[in-house]
Formats: sequence, C-alpha cells, structure tokens
Amino acid sequence: MKSINFMLAFFVVLNFWSCKEEKFQPYKDIEEISVASPQDTAIVLAQLQNLVIRPQLKGTNPNKQYTYQWRLYVGESYQILATTKDLDIKVELAVDDYTIQFLATDPTTDIKAISQLYSLKVTGAFPEGWLVGNNLNGKGQMSFIRTADQQVFYNPIADINGAAYPEKLVAAVSAVVPTAFFGSFKQLFYFTENGLRVFDAETMLQTMDLNEYFYNSKSFSKIPAYGANAYNIDQYLIHDGEVYAANGTDFGSNTDFGKFSDRFEGDYSMFPFVFPDAAFTTYFYDNKNKRFMSATYQGRELTIPSRQTTNGQYNINNIQKTMLGSDLTLSDNYLSLMEDGGQAYIYAFRLKSTSSILGGYYTQLSGARELDQFTGFAAASDVERGYYSSKSKIFKVSAANGIVTELYRLAAGAEIVDLKMLKSGTDANRQLVIAVNRGTVGEVHCIFLNEFGDIDSNRKAIVYTGFGQITNISYRKAS
Repeated sequence: MKSINFMLAFFVVLNFWSCKEEKFQPYKDIEEISVASPQDTAIVLAQLQNLVIRPQLKGTNPNKQYTYQWRLYVGESYQILATTKDLDIKVELAVDDYTIQFLATDPTTDIKAISQLYSLKVTGAFPEGWLVGNNLNGKGQMSFIRTADQQVFYNPIADINGAAYPEKLVAAVSAVVPTAFFGSFKQLFYFTENGLRVFDAETMLQTMDLNEYFYNSKSFSKIPAYGANAYNIDQYLIHDGEVYAANGTDFGSNTDFGKFSDRFEGDYSMFPFVFPDAAFTTYFYDNKNKRFMSATYQGRELTIPSRQTTNGQYNINNIQKTMLGSDLTLSDNYLSLMEDGGQAYIYAFRLKSTSSILGGYYTQLSGARELDQFTGFAAASDVERGYYSSKSKIFKVSAANGIVTELYRLAAGAEIVDLKMLKSGTDANRQLVIAVNRGTVGEVHCIFLNEFGDIDSNRKAIVYTGFGQITNISYRKAS
C-alpha cells in the first residue's frame, strides 16, 4: 500500500512540473461567432443587376481581424464570389438557379461561422419592363426600361448582337405571352420599313432575320398589333387592317412556329387590336363594316359572330361605330373608345365567353374633347376606367357614367405619341406611362394615380430621357 501511495505522489509531482514547463493554461470557453441572415434567403435577380447581401455577425471580437468568403455552388463544386464581409457584385452569371453561402473565419482558431444557404435565381437581363421603339439619327433602336431597378438600356440589340440595324424603326412590340400550362411565347418584334426582325426576349439575341416569319417580303409603315389566343395555339398579326396568323406552342410542345399565313380573305379593315376570349375564339374589330369578326383555333378564315346584349344596346356583328382605342380591363374584359359622327362612346365588351357577351354595354361620353388629335388609349384592369390622350393632354373616362375630365397637360413643345397603363407589380393600375417627343428627342413619363384614378400628388413622376424620336412603347411581361 505504501508503494502505491508513493507512486501516486510521484506522478502528481511529475504532472505539476510538466504543466509548469509547458505553461499550461486552464480551459476556458472558445469564442463563437454566428451569422444572422438579414433578408429573405430566396433571391431573384436579372442579369446585370447588383446582388447585395449584408450579413449580421454576432459574437465577434473587435480586436480580431476575421476573414470572409462568399461561395457560389454549382453542382458539387463552388467558386468564390468575394472575400469581403458584405457582398455587392453585378450579376454576370448565366440564366440558372444557384446556391450561395457566406463563411466568416476566426484566423486564430480557424473556427468558421456559416450562414444559411441563399437560393439565387438569375433571369435574363431584360425580365420585365418597357420596350421603347425610337429612331436616333434615322436609325432604329429598341430601348428597354427595366422596371425592377429603373435601369435603361438604350440600344441593347446592337450591343448584344454586335450588329448594326440601319433600318428606320416603325414599332418595337413585345410578343411575350406567358401561360402556366400551355407554353409561352418569348419573342420581341422589331418592325421596320424593310420588314420584321425577331429577338429572344430573355437575351435579346436575334432569332430571325428580316422577313423570315413571312412567305413573301413585307414592309411596315404603320404600328402593327400582335396577340395570341387563350391557350397560345395561334398567333395573330394585324397590319394595315389585314389579319395574318402563325402557329403557336401546341400546348407547350411546339417551338417551331412556322411562318405567318397569307392575309385572311375578306372585305375588311381591322382595328389594330387582338381580342382573345378565355378559350378558343379570337375576335377582331372591322372598322370598315363596323362589326366584330372572329376566328377559331387553327382556323385561317374569318366568320361573323352574332350575339345580342341583354339590354339590347348592340349586337357584336352590328356595332356601327369606329373604334379609336381598346385595352384589357376588369375581369379580362375590354374597354373601347368609339366614335360616330363626332360623338364619342365608351364600350364595355364582354368577350370572355359567348354567354358573357350578354352583359356588355356602352355609355355616351360627356365632355370628350380633342378626338381629332387622338394618340392613345389605356384602361385600368381593376375597375372599368379608361384614359385617352391627344397630342398634349390626357383625359380620364368613366365607363359607368361617361364623364370625361382632363387629367394631365404637357408643356408647349412636347407631343404625346403613345399611352399605356402599367398592369403588373406593386404599382399596377396606379401608373400611366406616356411616350413624349420633343422634336427628335424622346422621353417616357410615368405618372402615378390614386385609387380614384386621378393624379397622386404625393408621388413625383418618373421621367426617362435620352431616347431618339419615339415610335411607340410596349410592355414586356415577365415570362
């Protein structure tokens, strides 16, 4: 027993001197740092937008210098985006889905704090916004206003394609028609006096050269109208009063749309607007015979529909008024500004289904002015209210009572050439967008409306400048 006690004492003394020699320090808590995510971890950005994430670190020691790393994961590998605490970079990634993670490291202990995973969805650089057709020094441009961050691209098709487009532009028209289940059109139409070019809506790369969409060469002198039926089975083009059709997505399986047909036969002059119903019928308004005509899916001929409203105000095959403007309104119906013998009317066309036509009506307008200077028409989609523009003024039109009031007036020297209503995003139906020319210089004015459809005096208008002489504006929907 004495020998055992002696050995224990010997080891205790030996251990004490060993600790003293190695300057052993008692254990203490290791400093821990953590990352708090400051925002939603699901991020959607367009190419060329800035990706900004500012993480919040907890438990850091102000006397230490930490190292940082932002990792972008692609499959099982990753690349380093930045080595700064805050991430602030321009998105120059391909269109795809990515995962991002932030790491903060204590260099003295090599202990890492790791953030949550951020999902990043990168869309094309031009996901949603206003196409602005304009001519600068006699040459066409299809400018783009990205509504997400108000960035303007003045001549992206020339920059991206590395090509010159010397033709004079007639119109830039968005042919983006998204559907949830039936495939989506993602085209941008560039109409010139020498023909039509087509560009991809996501990348703005050219996909069709002049007139590849037609059997015969075609020149354009007036702004055409483009539309599709409800299931994207057919595409329609109206130019100079004539109707043409091309194949659609065929319930999502088709990507080769062929060519636009020859002109639909008949004695007509269609107003440049396409009126699809909620299924397989598409309507057109014939300003020559003052009536609606229709086409069924995959049909390449016009028929004359006949349906009377319940109140007996009109039959759609015998309106007998000239259409000046039309736009989509409440519940996917249509508001149209009509004129006959100097008297103006607002028509509510219920074309969503055959049975809904019965509920249509019209109202004679009181106080309508400057229709001889008419330049544009737009309607809200949350209430049956319309707006029309003359060369220098905008008027508000109530479909319910027909009262017309002056809403907005430009200063001398400026002329309105187009008018549209923003119908997506947080400012949907609260922003009128006006294309304005001051000689050969174009501007786009975005004026804000209140819930009553009047100017919102609490919000300052947004004005985009730097364009050539504007031909038209067209909204590129998200796809």
